[in-house]
Amino acid sequence: MKNKLVFDIDFDGTIAYDNYPNIGDLIPGAKETINRLYNDGHQIIINTCRTGAYAEAATAFLDANGIKWHYINSNHPDRISFYGIDSRKISCDISIDDRDIHIKSSASGVVDWDKVNIMLRKILNPNPIIICIVGESGSGKTHLANYFKDEYGVSMI
Repeated sequence: MKNKLVFDIDFDGTIAYDNYPNIGDLIPGAKETINRLYNDGHQIIINTCRTGAYAEAATAFLDANGIKWHYINSNHPDRISFYGIDSRKISCDISIDDRDIHIKSSASGVVDWDKVNIMLRKILNPNPIIICIVGESGSGKTHLANYFKDEYGVSMI
C-alpha cells in the first residue's frame, strides 16, 4: 500500500498494561510495531482518556520507552483542515485499541500485538505472498512452512 495512513492507538491496555491512574509495564510488541509504522511514514496518534498530569505521564512513558508518535489526543492537522473542524473523535484510517475483540488476547485481556501484525500485513500489503519451498523429503519444508504461518500469517497451501 503506497498511501500513508493515520493510526489511532490507545494507551492503557494497548501500549501499557492498564494500571490507571498509574502506568503499567510496556506490552510486548507494542514499541516495535508502532515504531515500524512510524518509520514507514504513517502518522501515529496516541489516544487516551488521560488528561493533565496523567497525559503528561503517558507522554513521558512513551518517550522513555523510545516509542515514536506524532500527536497525543489530537487530530492530524490535515484532517482538521479537510473537515473544517477539530472533532472530539480522533479521525484515523486504522484504530488499535484493547477494546477491539479481534486483537485482544483472551488470556491477558490486553492487545495481542502478534495478531495486530498479522492483520496489518493483510491491510498494508494486500498483494498475496507466494513462497515455494522445495527440498528433499525430511529436509524441514513443513517446519519452515509452519514457521511462516505462525510468525508472519502466511498460510500453507
